[in-house]
Amino acid sequence: MRFAKMHGLGNDFIMIQGEWDDPRYGALAVPLCDRFTGIGADGIIVYGLGREADLYMRIYNSDGSEAKMCGNATRCLGKLAYESGLVKKEIITVDTQGGRKVLELRVKDGVVYSVRVNMGVPILECARIPALCDAPRFVDMPYTASGMGVRGTLVNMGNPHSVVFLEDIAALDLGAIGPGFERHPMFPDRINTEFVQVEPDGSLTMRVYERGAGETMACGTGACAVMVAARLLQKVGNTARIHLTKGDLLLSWAGEGEPVYMEGPAAWVYDGILREESR
Repeated sequence: MRFAKMHGLGNDFIMIQGEWDDPRYGALAVPLCDRFTGIGADGIIVYGLGREADLYMRIYNSDGSEAKMCGNATRCLGKLAYESGLVKKEIITVDTQGGRKVLELRVKDGVVYSVRVNMGVPILECARIPALCDAPRFVDMPYTASGMGVRGTLVNMGNPHSVVFLEDIAALDLGAIGPGFERHPMFPDRINTEFVQVEPDGSLTMRVYERGAGETMACGTGACAVMVAARLLQKVGNTARIHLTKGDLLLSWAGEGEPVYMEGPAAWVYDGILREESR
């Protein structure tokens, strides 16, 4: 089984061309994503040529659970498809469990150096996050997780997110507090949590604890959720630069009813062949 190892700002994936309905990949994700005994990754991306869209992809987290959407993986797939010749187009459509996404590739000398993705219209209704709320929406509302009293804003960008703004996120021990946020009883399907601080220049810095993966270096749908929450709370205008561990993403959102756009790089690290005994 051939694979490509790729990452989007450190959020890394094992990219495997395979069938949409192949049942093996959820179980394979756990051993293959192990960073000591496997290839090592935050997840497996299964992709192929689509019937209506150019491509399809499915996303399996390192714990074997399936995510509906992943922004960083989408950028990786755009780069892989173009540079491998699988889809030699600069505008590519991708079907995911979270809906169809449109990718605009920035190409120079045959190399994709950045990808802009239409990530879709954000969902704010609690019932569709899903979250057990007393109000129709949960915007800048208080809750307590892992013994911390915070104010959160809930956004679904294909995956559910809780965005929490704090004065200082550098000292947070996400390994210790993250599970309490992920498995808070308000969230029946668990939740991804972004911890965000506003910088003096108006940009945003975020850290993320992802359901099914733990703390990761980047999360594309999470960055989109941060953009939405920050604009709703009037912390940014229609655009924002979001700092992650390994680099920046550029986000834009014109407001309710409009899609969120995300732009950033992707890296193709190496190709490999998976030995039979590793499966």
